[in-house]
Amino acid sequence: MCSTFFLGHWQPLSWLSYALDYAAWGMEPAGWHAGNLLLHALNAILVYLLCMEFVTGPVSRKKTAACAAAALFYAIHPLRVEVVAWLATRGYLLGTAFCLLTVLFYLRATTRKQYPFAALLFFTLATVSKGVGMMLPLLLLLVDWVPLGRLSSFRKSAACFVEKIPFFMLSTLTGVMAFLAKKTAGGMVDIEQYGFSERFGQALSGIWFYLYKTISPTHLSPLYDKQPGPLVVLAALLLTTVAAVVLFLFRRRLYGVIAGGAAFFLLIHINVGSFVAGRSNIDGIIADCQRIEISDAESIAEIGTCRCIYGDVSGSVSQTHCTRKKGAGRKSQYTFGFFNFSNVTQFGFFL
Repeated sequence: MCSTFFLGHWQPLSWLSYALDYAAWGMEPAGWHAGNLLLHALNAILVYLLCMEFVTGPVSRKKTAACAAAALFYAIHPLRVEVVAWLATRGYLLGTAFCLLTVLFYLRATTRKQYPFAALLFFTLATVSKGVGMMLPLLLLLVDWVPLGRLSSFRKSAACFVEKIPFFMLSTLTGVMAFLAKKTAGGMVDIEQYGFSERFGQALSGIWFYLYKTISPTHLSPLYDKQPGPLVVLAALLLTTVAAVVLFLFRRRLYGVIAGGAAFFLLIHINVGSFVAGRSNIDGIIADCQRIEISDAESIAEIGTCRCIYGDVSGSVSQTHCTRKKGAGRKSQYTFGFFNFSNVTQFGFFL
């Protein structure tokens, strides 16, 4: 299991989970699907616990509601259907679980001013589950900046970077193994065949494509096999430029959004973009299951959304805020109801 590059993947722990399922259930699919569903439920719980760590203020009903809403948004979003219903994507669920555990225990270790040994252990398990956590060490550095504030001086920044050296070593090993797996399976495309401009255009348009599907999860498909045209790439470039200018102008107020954007654009999306292109990329094929790779950073960003809906969890709430929250609560119910309806229609593709 540790040496196989079957189907272009290096995921020893995922293969082991399949072996355990086969030993327990044989070829009965119900048991396999139950395992995926339990893993997804575990991930939703971990998102809730992670939100509770990130949101400031004492434990209260408002804080619990905001974090529960973020976890619920993550759990029932229609883009989660494929990775739960499709048994071949077990590695995404395992990798996400261990990535979330890594961040959770990293936060707790830094709060206690201890070395994050438990986080390193979970990150090791994430790397042998799936390559989704390959860029997680850089995400941890972002966490050091916002919200921990551990990069306030050069000395502290250097200490944080040294602390991440074991994480970077594991990440490098994962990247090498993933590259070898793709290359062995004939899944890599030469730069002469698929140039940098094509890779850049598809990766940039893919960012906005996934954001759009997150906001409006309609007309979903297991695969989208159409390459972006010049106008689509130009529109994506324009949107990126406008977003960058707005964030720069309001950088003091939106530093948390900037950190989340950096995690989304620079750290996570590079795994699912086209800078390192496989055969599917040259055909313009992208899949909803790849959305799970950016869900860690996205689920953290959902905390800010929930705080806007439910108000500041640590402050007082005026009558105006209460009225606004009630309207937002109704909108949230409609949104979650629409998500559930979309989930039912999506399951038909995989069952």
